[in-house]
Amino acid sequence: MSGKSLEQALTDINKGKPIILLDGTEREDEGDFVLAGEKVTVENLRFLTRYGNDMLCVVLEEDRLKKLGLNPEERYHNVDGCHFWTSVDPKIKHKDHSAQSKYDAIQALTFQSVPVYHLNSRFRTPGHIRALCANTGGLSARRGHTEGSLALIKLAHNLEPVAVITEVMNREAKEPGPMNAYNINIFAQEHQLTVVTIKDLMQYGHG
Repeated sequence: MSGKSLEQALTDINKGKPIILLDGTEREDEGDFVLAGEKVTVENLRFLTRYGNDMLCVVLEEDRLKKLGLNPEERYHNVDGCHFWTSVDPKIKHKDHSAQSKYDAIQALTFQSVPVYHLNSRFRTPGHIRALCANTGGLSARRGHTEGSLALIKLAHNLEPVAVITEVMNREAKEPGPMNAYNINIFAQEHQLTVVTIKDLMQYGHG
């Protein structure tokens, strides 16, 4: 990995193209797809749904989550410090939990220019989109996909500080599960996706 990879990842994020963020062998040695909340489309969500985990997460900072009227869900906090908050669905019900439904929910969580009371009128809880709270200390406090994804969005050009993430899955394995780094690099080449690591972000001082 290199600074060039990081620059390409930021370019892709601004274009609404998914990138993959690896956490490294000292953690899970797995990767997450990352999109900017405001660059989400029905099309790129379908890609994430096809190749990612069924759990789609939206990463926000704590003050943003509180303004939206969402709350921590202690029973879903992981031992590694991953903090889940209220899950949401769009207020307008769709026939199924399709890419359009996910898109509507993410839109409701993303745009700060819309008054909070209006945002609250646009989604209902609980739902199928998981809200994740990034550690206030960023990558310096926790080197996870949650903090790394938000760091990437903040480095990109003038975007709302909201990231959409989901694990890259190996659905072709005998026992489907999260894809490891070796297979992620092969997958990324096949789909022309940029791969960056949390180490890249730390190395260039973006914690």
